[in-house]
Amino acid sequence: MRLLVIIFFLLSTIAYGQVKSKEVVYYKCAKWVSFDSVGFNDLSFTVTGADTVISPPSIILIPHDSTVKLIVKKDKRIYKEFNYKVIAIPLPTIEIWVNGKYITDNTGSISINSRNITLKAIPNADLVKIMPRECRYRVLEFEIEIFRDNKTIEKKSSNEKEQWNLNFKFIKSNDILVYRITKIARTNFRNEKEEIKVNKKITLRVI
Repeated sequence: MRLLVIIFFLLSTIAYGQVKSKEVVYYKCAKWVSFDSVGFNDLSFTVTGADTVISPPSIILIPHDSTVKLIVKKDKRIYKEFNYKVIAIPLPTIEIWVNGKYITDNTGSISINSRNITLKAIPNADLVKIMPRECRYRVLEFEIEIFRDNKTIEKKSSNEKEQWNLNFKFIKSNDILVYRITKIARTNFRNEKEEIKVNKKITLRVI
């Protein structure tokens, strides 16, 4: 009789085992946890360290603390347990494009005949593969300063609504253009915008 009780207990533990999962998730980025193989409506959830969105057969975790814990119960017993470590999402790379061409850090120069200068915020390629809807960025605010003979001849701030097009009529060869990007925006899976302060400097020489 005692042997039967032990066997029943072991089988129950296997069926409703506390499967602990240690995984890295990203701050304020959605983590989808799906339960396709069980009746979703039979499950209950207890979550700490994250906001939640119920989207059957998944629960979406949006971390706001350093760790997240998700306990899933079925028939009032623990079915699964998940433990996550929360880290900051890597900032995008700020790129400068001139006349539709990417200007690399190694190049660092533009032609005096350039007309169309664009700043782009490029997300981490690996993150785009696993959560593309969380990696949509754009440059919001920046400052540009023009130097000639080590003196500032023009300085102006710009934002997303008021992009500043350089007046190349007074730009000369060997002038230095310094872009200071101060703010970007990330759009998440709910199309909400999060503004992020950055400090990125790009220097270009006019040739």
